[in-house]
Order: sequence, then structure tokens, then C-alpha cells
Amino acid sequence: MTLKLASAVCATIFLAACSLSADEETAPAQSSAADIDLTSADLSTKIDLMFEDLAEAKGPGCAVGVLKDGAYVHKQGYGYANLEHGIPLSGASVFRIASVSKQFTALAIAILAERGALDLDADVHTYIPELPDFGATVTVRQMVHHVSGMGDYDLDFEVAPGKPFRFGNQEYWTNEEFLQEVLKKPLALSPGEQFEYSYLA
Repeated sequence: MTLKLASAVCATIFLAACSLSADEETAPAQSSAADIDLTSADLSTKIDLMFEDLAEAKGPGCAVGVLKDGAYVHKQGYGYANLEHGIPLSGASVFRIASVSKQFTALAIAILAERGALDLDADVHTYIPELPDFGATVTVRQMVHHVSGMGDYDLDFEVAPGKPFRFGNQEYWTNEEFLQEVLKKPLALSPGEQFEYSYLA
């Protein structure tokens, strides 16, 4: 299986799971992905067959997770996480996906906005009230489009006084620990002033 085909399959499964989690009043999904039966007893077998070539190649792989109603109905790794050390992927493999997460976050925000559960033009404090008073309105839309004025990693994060946080694979924070640091940071620019890629937003 080619990487492009594997990516397409993963995206289809992800979108199918998203469409099945929608409210019953939501219009049926236009994609045939919604026709995938996530309750099928042979679902894992079918997915395993789709990724069979990847698993047998003993090369770089991927992990596939399919959720229904908040619970995994399939969770498996295919191929290797580390070729040098021969470490295979599993359903429990952890990936440091960094900014790749932004596109999934943006998709989730778009879905919520489409359902009327989130206002793109609302002040971000509506959803994250613990953020500091920026002295200006910062909207969800501005955060998604990197025009919020929020800063980047060059804002002197520290793991201890005088000890800078080393981004990459040296230091790790939980989401809560990272949020506590973000709460201390002022805006770097006025909201809507200019595009500035922001890890914090």
C-alpha cells in the first residue's frame, strides 16, 4: 500500500467516525465514508488487510485508531516507529506530532462552528476564560488564522528559574503545564495586525 493510499484510508476512517458522532438531526454525510460499519465484527480484520503491505515491509509505519461513541473499536500499529532500534508501532504508540495537530484542531473547530456549537468571531475568553486580559479582543478565527497577535516559542519558557525549556525531544510538558505557561504571556502584536505563525494560539 502506498503512503498516499494509506493516508487516504486513515482520513476516510477519521471522517467516518466524525460523521457518525454528529447529532442525529445533522444531515447525512455526503461521503461514502459514512457507510463504513464501525460495529462490524470483522472491522479490524478489514483494516489489518488494508495495512498488510505496510506491516510486512518492516519500514516506517503508522498507527490507526477508530473510535465510536468515545471508545476504540480498532487500535493497531503497522510498521516501525524506529528503524534503527527495530521498535514496532502498536496501538499504544505515542507520537510527538507538534504542529501537525493544528490542522486537526482547525477541522474540529470548523465542525463545531458548522454545528453552531462554537462562534468563530467570539472572544476566545468565551471558551478559555482563564486566559489573561489581553487589553484587546482576540477571536477564535484570529487564532486559527495566525493573526491573533499571540506569540511563539521565543518567549523564554523556563522549566525552572534560569533554566530554559528545550523544545524538541529534550523536555516534555503536559497540556496543563503548557497552558499554565501560556497564561503568563502577553500578546506579541495587536490582534488582526498581521500574520504571524503562533505556536501559542
